[in-house]
Amino acid sequence: MPVLLVAPVLAALPAARATPQATEAGVKAAYLVKFLSYVEWPAGSLADPQTPQVIGVLGADAVLAELQQVLASRPAGARPLRARRLVPGAPLDGVHVLHVGHGRLPPPQPAGRPLLVVSDVPEGLPEGSALNFITMGRRVRFEAAPQVAERAGLKLSARLLAVAERVVTQ
Repeated sequence: MPVLLVAPVLAALPAARATPQATEAGVKAAYLVKFLSYVEWPAGSLADPQTPQVIGVLGADAVLAELQQVLASRPAGARPLRARRLVPGAPLDGVHVLHVGHGRLPPPQPAGRPLLVVSDVPEGLPEGSALNFITMGRRVRFEAAPQVAERAGLKLSARLLAVAERVVTQ
C-alpha cells in the first residue's frame, strides 16, 4: 500500500528521503535511520566513531529489507550503521534501536541500558516504547514518549518531539 509522507516531517527530518509514493516499510526504514540523529545518547555508549549503531528488527521483515537498502546507500565516512533481524527472546547486546513490528508488544527493556524502542502498534504507544509508528490515512507518522526514553538514558530532541503526531507522558 503506498504511503504519502507529510511535508513538515520531511522538512524536519531531511535525510528521511523517500519518493512521494514510497512504501510504508520504506518510510519506516527511513525514519528508523533518521531517528538516530535526533537522540542524545549517554556518554560512552558511542565513544568510538567507528563503532556501528545497530538497529534490531523484530517481526517486520519488509522494514528490515528496506532498511538494508537504505543502509547500503549511506555515504562513506558516516558512522557505520547495521541492521539485524531479531527473533523473540534474542539477546539485545549491541542493539541501539529496537524496532518491534506491527502489532507486537515490545519485550521488557533491560534496566539502565540505552535502547531506543520503536514500536508499530496501531492502538497507540505501548508501555516501554519511546516511539511508535501510526498510520493516519495513507501517511506514516509517529508518537513519542520522552519519559520512556529518559528512563533508558536517552534524550529525544525537541525537533523530533515537535514533528511527532502526539507526545505522551508516561
